[in-house]
Amino acid sequence: GKLLGQLAARWKSITMVFLVALAIGFLIVTNMQKRFTAEAVLIIDPRRNTIIEGTAALTAMQWDTVAVNTEVSMLQLPGLILQVVRKLELSSSPEYIGKGPGYVSQLVGMVRARQQSDGGVQVNRQREALASAVVRRNLRVQNEARTYAIRIRYTSPDPVHAADVANAFAELHIAAEREGRIKAIRDASQWLHREIDTLRERVANPEAGE
Repeated sequence: GKLLGQLAARWKSITMVFLVALAIGFLIVTNMQKRFTAEAVLIIDPRRNTIIEGTAALTAMQWDTVAVNTEVSMLQLPGLILQVVRKLELSSSPEYIGKGPGYVSQLVGMVRARQQSDGGVQVNRQREALASAVVRRNLRVQNEARTYAIRIRYTSPDPVHAADVANAFAELHIAAEREGRIKAIRDASQWLHREIDTLRERVANPEAGE
């Protein structure tokens, strides 16, 4: 009874604390930044061309496992991340270079920009490095067990931007794979032409072949 009497006597204070806590919680929830994850899926072609890829056998590991793990690692290479940063011009986006610098920071930045007017390349590299670090932090590349599917997931406050980044990784990786295959086919074709020329010479000059 005494406890209830004390609570009843202080109901105004209790109500005030409750309302303040409720308002703070409401502000936190409403101001909490939403984040969206977009996904791009790559399917690896399990077929191999022994002429292009070579005939060396992979020991102690199946080719499928090696190929999938290699693709996952390649999708997270710093070089590919930098290509995405440059393709989408992420180094100039506020999301990747810091949010809302204060007046002091802006003033210091202006002074440094004037003092280092000839160091534009270095400044650009620093921005690209910062943007690459953010991309690496928000990037997830995973392989589904017992499948040839690789999922490229990217998280950002903007769902459209998240999809653009995930698709950029897939597109650049596919382009690099295509260029690599074309180069391998070209090299194999040149090797076959050299072998054919050698055989022709041996047929034309049997004594020289001996």
